[in-house]
Amino acid sequence: MNGLFPASNFPAPAFGTEGNEKSNLFRNPMFFQTDASLFKDTAISERVKLQIRFDFFNLFNRENLYNVDSNLSSGTFGKATSQYNPRWIQLGANLTF
Repeated sequence: MNGLFPASNFPAPAFGTEGNEKSNLFRNPMFFQTDASLFKDTAISERVKLQIRFDFFNLFNRENLYNVDSNLSSGTFGKATSQYNPRWIQLGANLTF
């Protein structure tokens, strides 16, 4: 992959000038994450209750990129060098009395 945007779209400014591009104009690609939780409450006795819980983070396993290299002279310019965590599933139990 060539990256999120090619270096050819950004010509280097003339020597001794700063160019006319605004600072921090480019940001990471759009972040999208859906989290969900399922739980079941069960009464073990009149005073004791148990809750079983499943938590899903990034349920649809969408790739979320970050750390886009904005250094024009870098070989990885315009490429995302990292990504956020993939789908995570967490299991938990809560006993109340």
